[in-house]
Amino acid sequence: SFLIASAVGLIAGCVPTYREVANSTPSSTLTFEKGYTVGTGLGRSALQEYWIVEDEACQNPQRAAWFTWANDPAETRRVLADRQVHIVARTKFYEGSGGTSSSQPGATVNISECRSLAQFTPELGRAYSVVHKATPRGSCDLVILNAGTNSPPRDLRVSDPAPCAEDAIP
Repeated sequence: SFLIASAVGLIAGCVPTYREVANSTPSSTLTFEKGYTVGTGLGRSALQEYWIVEDEACQNPQRAAWFTWANDPAETRRVLADRQVHIVARTKFYEGSGGTSSSQPGATVNISECRSLAQFTPELGRAYSVVHKATPRGSCDLVILNAGTNSPPRDLRVSDPAPCAEDAIP
């Protein structure tokens, strides 16, 4: 777990991060939430990321939020209102076995991953919760709710798995 967390920390500085819209720009907020409860502990770790992309091909990915065992369970970002937003959610679970380090003979790290893509049009001044509910066995469900009504946006479309190319998200 320590090695994985260290690698994640090194990689964190090398990915494009989301640039929020200015406070004066008509906007909505998205609160990205940690969507897993397992995946941490001896020999286990997890990484969950939320990316804002330009389209269904996942072009120009910008990481809006990311979660491990060591950070807060939610992050809020401002997005343009009344303009369609595309969100890719990716959750990876890592589980090691057969040794105390990856350099030992017989040591393995199993990785399971699920990715989803959602698109919808945030309404001016509204707040939305975004959570990728995921389990180590590969099941995932991307849920987006209007925080005021606790219902999904009218035009929400979710694709599972995300239709973008495997290497589209860093």
